[in-house]
Order: sequence, then structure tokens, then C-alpha cells
Amino acid sequence: MDETTSDYYTTTAGCDVKIPHTCSGFVNSHSGNAMVGLLIYTSDYPDWHEYISTRLLQKLNKGQKYNLTLSIAKGFQSDSTPFCGWYQNSLYINNGYSNHFGFYFSTDSIHNSSDLFLNYTPQIEIEEVVVIGTTEWKTYQLSFIADDEFQYLTIGNFYSFSETSILPYDSNYNVDTYYFIDDVSLEQDLTYHPEGKIIEPNVFTPNGDGVNDFFVPVLAEHIESYELSILNRWGEQVFFSNKLNVGWDGKIGDNIGPDGVYYWNMIYKDNNGKEGIQSGYLTLLH
Repeated sequence: MDETTSDYYTTTAGCDVKIPHTCSGFVNSHSGNAMVGLLIYTSDYPDWHEYISTRLLQKLNKGQKYNLTLSIAKGFQSDSTPFCGWYQNSLYINNGYSNHFGFYFSTDSIHNSSDLFLNYTPQIEIEEVVVIGTTEWKTYQLSFIADDEFQYLTIGNFYSFSETSILPYDSNYNVDTYYFIDDVSLEQDLTYHPEGKIIEPNVFTPNGDGVNDFFVPVLAEHIESYELSILNRWGEQVFFSNKLNVGWDGKIGDNIGPDGVYYWNMIYKDNNGKEGIQSGYLTLLH
């Protein structure tokens, strides 16, 4: 949506988008020297919202849990704040709070040819009204289970005016709710194990003593097939099996591999034809 692009601020930019004296409020970045901002709601055009969209570095693994972390700020607004550009007074565009801060993951980039909001259902959402002090950042940690191999993330308000709650704090102007965003990260939760799909143990000792000599998947009865790959620290595959309950004996070629941490990845299919992926780390000790 060309009419609803978000804003990018840096410490080296020109006026209006230079940190900390931005056209949308006085605020320092949460870390580093850059941040972004977007308009969640404006009373001038109630169903007109801004969005931030990015392509992820790699596709998400279907069926896995991911943790999203980000920091949000409002900035300090004042009639006397010296701005050099088209908004001399940041109160004009940043005088309220709102809810429905949404995070929508998709396999393809999304857009809208009209001026209306993006009508998608976000997988993650901050449902309460986001109220933040004028000089502080608030950090959120959210999570979800990926039900597809998503590669794009879009942030914004995916609801209409009638579905959005607004909390104004200055009635002298039309209500606009603007937020700054910084330090957005997305990481797979390696401690998550879908029900019925468990890999154990995560430490094994292939020394022939009959205890933890193999790294073997422990599977639920409804798992029909799987492919298990184990990689070393350089990303080289050292073991592969597509036979149920056949695990790694620790050998690379004819010899037991060196002590250390290895990465495993399992692609499985249940008796309903549904596929999933699970991965993690294991430690080999002689």
C-alpha cells in the first residue's frame, strides 16, 4: 500500500526522521541507531492504517513453535518540541493509544490496492490497548505455532475502526495513535515438542555400555514415516535414516565421531498424511 508506508528513523538522517527529534515524537532508539514507526489508527481516515513488512531470512518450519520479541515506544510529545519539517507539533499525529497490534505471517508478500486496512487474521496479536510512558520502551515476548512454511512478516492493525479500541490522551486534536518499534527478533523454540513427537535423549554416549548408546527417535503410534538427518557443526550430514526407530550409533564412517554438539532434523508424516518438522541439538560424549 503506497499510501500507507511506515517510517524509518536513524541518528544520521535529515530532519523529521532523525533520532531523537522525529516528526512523530521525541524518542531515542531502544538499541543501536535506527528504528521504525507506524500509524496504527487515525481519526481522519479511520480504516487507513500503516504496516511494516519484511521477508524473513529463512522459511519457518511447519509445526514448530517460534518466539517473537520486540520493543515498542510512544515517544515524548510537546507543543514546544522543535521539529524542522512538515509536522512542527508531534501531538498532531501521536496523541492516543490503541489495541490490535498484530503480526501476520505469510508464504508470500501481501498488499492491498485500496486505502483500507489489510483484512487478514494475524497469528500473533497484542489485544490490550498498548499504553506506554512517554520516555520508556516496553518489550513484548509472544509466541505461535507455524502452520505453514512462512517467509514474510507484516506488522500493523488488521482490524477496522469499529473493532479497534482507542484511548486518547489529548482532546485538542484529532486522535492518532503512532508507535515506534525496535529490536524485532524471531527465534525457533527448540524446547518445544509437539504432542506425540519426542526426541530423547539429547545427550548420548555411544561407548558400548548399553546405556544411551544410540540417538533414537521416540515416536507416537500415529507417526507413519520419518526422515532423520544429523549434521555436524559445519553443516555436513553425518547420519541419515528413514526407518522407524532406527537411530544413530554415533559413527561417522567406521569410527565414533568426535565429542561435541550436533544438529538433528526430523521430517515426519502421520497416518492422516499430515507432515511436520522437528529439530534440535544433541551432544555426543564418549
